[in-house]
Amino acid sequence: MTLTRRNLYRSFPLFLLTLAATTAQAADSYLKVIPSTALAWGAVNHINEASDKIKNLATIVQAPAVSVLEEIKKESGLQKGIDEKGAAGFFVVPGKTEKEDACATPLALGATLADVVPGKTEKEDPCVAAVFVAVADEKEFLSNFEVVKAGEKISEVKLKTASKQTHYLAMRNGYALISPKKDLSAVEAAVEAKQSIAAEMAGLESWLAENDGSVVGTAAGIKFAAKLASVELKKAKDSVGSGAEAAILRPMLEMYGKVLEVAPSELSLATAGIRCDKQGSIRIIGRARLVNGGMVSKAVAGIPPVTENLLAGVPGGPFAFAAGGVGLPNLIDGYKNLAIGLMKSMKSVYGMSAEDLERLSKESFEGLRQVRSMSIVMKTGKRGDPIYSNIFCAMHVDNSQRLLGLQEKYMESANKLMQNAKQGILKSMTVKRLEIAGKPALQQEVNLDLSSMAVPEESRAVLDEMMGIGGKMLLYHVAADEHTVLIGVGISQERMAAALDVVKQPKKSLAEDADISVTAAMLQANAQWVAYMSPRGYMQLVQRMMTATLKNIPEAGRFSLPQFPKCPPVGFAVLAAPTELYAEIAVPSSLIQATGEYVKEMQNMFMQRMMEQNQPPAP
Repeated sequence: MTLTRRNLYRSFPLFLLTLAATTAQAADSYLKVIPSTALAWGAVNHINEASDKIKNLATIVQAPAVSVLEEIKKESGLQKGIDEKGAAGFFVVPGKTEKEDACATPLALGATLADVVPGKTEKEDPCVAAVFVAVADEKEFLSNFEVVKAGEKISEVKLKTASKQTHYLAMRNGYALISPKKDLSAVEAAVEAKQSIAAEMAGLESWLAENDGSVVGTAAGIKFAAKLASVELKKAKDSVGSGAEAAILRPMLEMYGKVLEVAPSELSLATAGIRCDKQGSIRIIGRARLVNGGMVSKAVAGIPPVTENLLAGVPGGPFAFAAGGVGLPNLIDGYKNLAIGLMKSMKSVYGMSAEDLERLSKESFEGLRQVRSMSIVMKTGKRGDPIYSNIFCAMHVDNSQRLLGLQEKYMESANKLMQNAKQGILKSMTVKRLEIAGKPALQQEVNLDLSSMAVPEESRAVLDEMMGIGGKMLLYHVAADEHTVLIGVGISQERMAAALDVVKQPKKSLAEDADISVTAAMLQANAQWVAYMSPRGYMQLVQRMMTATLKNIPEAGRFSLPQFPKCPPVGFAVLAAPTELYAEIAVPSSLIQATGEYVKEMQNMFMQRMMEQNQPPAP
């Protein structure tokens, strides 16, 4: 029977639906073996495909191409009966009693079963772990073990390897569940579960199946992790000493603590997936379900997807970092008190009273509320320029003149308070009105006193490289047009005038960069926030930092890194909706290939350097 074109068109949507259903079922099958009490779990969808892709990546970066699957089978002792086209993974559940040790999940896909052991750290909130693997032939799979004690549902077994580690084993829905002896309750939780994790993962089955691998933190897991992290954070705060560095570090730890406190009330699920295509490009995708009515959910509500290029407005050319995104007045208001509290706790940095810092913070927020979107780029700069220079920022606002006025008011208030303040790192912040290329502008001069920081003398060169000798920073704020304010950090007036052309001629902006376009094509087109890191530009900054660090070490000689090959940047994107945050990291295959070439060049350089050092002196 011959299909007519009409029948073909009618059949095609059905084919797509069938394909989608089959794909979703692939993830749904292993979800049914993970108990609903799981704190976290992870899975590789197709063991053989994942192994082949890792082997392909090794070839691209010129590393030894070995079969990860064969290595895992060899190391684990699971040689027979595995469904190599199926999934494998792990899950973590709360322990039954406080006598059990805190969990240690598998470190990697290549970890042996003996590596999946409980930890030895905390007794409170313990958890235990088990692994699962798809089985093609149950009889063959069981031949990998010696039965120590057979059970109706769970058996105690030993692997037929030299170590003969004892484990617990159960078969469930075509999967083998295996745990170390001390983590028996993990297997028991899966076997005795009345409900699987599938209900909590509803709506994500197709997305999970499209990933090569995924890791998930459940609602219970987020609460568990936040509690453990809070304990560790308290230890870190208690160990912080004194001095200027401690005064900066302590408020940051306080802020992290507040974030951990609210995390369980803001997030109900956190997951990340990785995908690698045939060319070797990699995408890492994160998704977080937001709690309805939470602060984050309210803050991002009503933000439409972005259709404009978020890097328009800043100059093109070589760069180290670039980013762009929309303004969030709701988020600013929601986290205002947190930010004010952070600034008030950093008295040694500003040298002001808590009351003065609170008033200053409120003035800065007034300016931030005017920003609709922003783009920023950190250029590589020239030798001799401070690292924190050659930075351009374009802010798209309702009224550029109004924003200049608010910024001027803020700087004048800040400078007045600094003059009356006790000793702090920030000494002054002066501002004056001027014109650049006929446009209204502000010149801001910030003076820093780094002498109060307990920095070893040999590290002063690094600070000078970062901030400039003398600790003086010059910034310009220009009303480029009615709705755009262009800011330059460590930029001359002449370069600021040249940069203003970008606002009139968008083709000169970073938005038109060919390498960025390659990476951008891998990211969500309507993301509200994007960022890019150029390996070439970043390594140039690393070289400058290394040169400054080794400046006072004669035996180090003049150490110079090879230049990183020209390639597309790493890309980041975030898309927000009232119910979910969606984030991506994109790594093009050409960047991975360039990384392999760079590592090879580094190896050759070190080998050459070692040979030169071992050579006898010339006669």
